[in-house]
Amino acid sequence: AHTITENGNVTSTALTPYHPGGYSGYFTTNSQRIYTNGNSSDFNLSNSNWTYEGWFYVPSSHTFSSYPRIFGLGPYYQDARSYGVMTADPDHSGYITVYWNDGTLGRKLISATTYEKDKWNHVAVCRESNAIALFYNGTRIANNASYTGTINGNDTYAFVGTTDHSTDPEGFVGYWKDVRLVKGSSVYDPTASSIIVPDEPLTAVTNTKLLLATTPYLADASPSAHSLIDGGHSFKRRGPYDYEPYAKTDHGGSVYFDGNGDYLTLAPGSGFAFGTGDFTIEC
Repeated sequence: AHTITENGNVTSTALTPYHPGGYSGYFTTNSQRIYTNGNSSDFNLSNSNWTYEGWFYVPSSHTFSSYPRIFGLGPYYQDARSYGVMTADPDHSGYITVYWNDGTLGRKLISATTYEKDKWNHVAVCRESNAIALFYNGTRIANNASYTGTINGNDTYAFVGTTDHSTDPEGFVGYWKDVRLVKGSSVYDPTASSIIVPDEPLTAVTNTKLLLATTPYLADASPSAHSLIDGGHSFKRRGPYDYEPYAKTDHGGSVYFDGNGDYLTLAPGSGFAFGTGDFTIEC
């Protein structure tokens, strides 16, 4: 063990990337978004089986914009690649709806459910064969049991938050966690009236094409590892899952530098003489 010497005004904190509650993405305005860089066949749903899901928390202080989205695919609406989940569709009594293009663009799943604020909500849309459904906190709120359409049919990109609408932000203020797209199989049964809501962080199961907000930094944790474009976000220590209280011995911490001459030093030692051997330095 090495002795570490603090220099300046170094402060120890409980902030750690290993916090038991995990981290979620956070949008401060409805004009912010995260989206994948470039079009990909991973997001061409076509006739595949698939599930697109995530956790979302919108505070009561936020007023939804017109046609607010939480996640989707492609351009904002008038495009063959458009797909999105609206939390408060003004054309359908402010209910949760899902739209896409299958040769005709429009709302394809229309619920009679109002999105609740000040709580975490799990939203999932899935297709298996000719059945397609929208689930909200485990309850199926819209479905089509005999759907035969081809969705999008074009390579496109995925997004969380607002669409690319240039004049009218269509996102949301709030938290988002574990946004996952699985294509090639469905995680849930769209013919069921209810599903079991995840009570642990989502992982990259078989056929995962996108997995966001599983780490305290911006990255796609799916095997595809899509590069991402940051349209404004931060990460907050908050999540929808129950967890054990923070313990320094289990979860560690960090040190804070105020930028005014703070640093840490270790006494010289043979362990730092790298020579010509292999080595790794990381933090």
